[in-house]
Amino acid sequence: MAAVQHNIVFATGEDFSFNLIIKDNTGTAVDIGGDTFTAEIRRASGKPLEASFTCTVGGDGSTGEVACVLPATETSKLDENVRYRWDLFRDTGTTKTQLIKGEARLNWNISNV
Repeated sequence: MAAVQHNIVFATGEDFSFNLIIKDNTGTAVDIGGDTFTAEIRRASGKPLEASFTCTVGGDGSTGEVACVLPATETSKLDENVRYRWDLFRDTGTTKTQLIKGEARLNWNISNV
């Protein structure tokens, strides 16, 4: 399966989060109980980790819902002048699949956070 391209934009020093529901090609939620999800930000493939999301499966996993949070402590590590890449992987224990990939860009902010 090819990963979906989705770019994200957030401000340095802010909490950033998103929820998604994993569905099969018929539109039915996939049971993801027992699966783990990893989302990371790097400058490029193979480069050191710059920031990481905390991804949590909702409930028992039967609804296919995953919540991913990039806390302010992680967004504060990033430089708005750098072009980053990010992706999200699903690990079932037997297979790892890249679900989403794209650019991660920062907007500047006025407040000193």
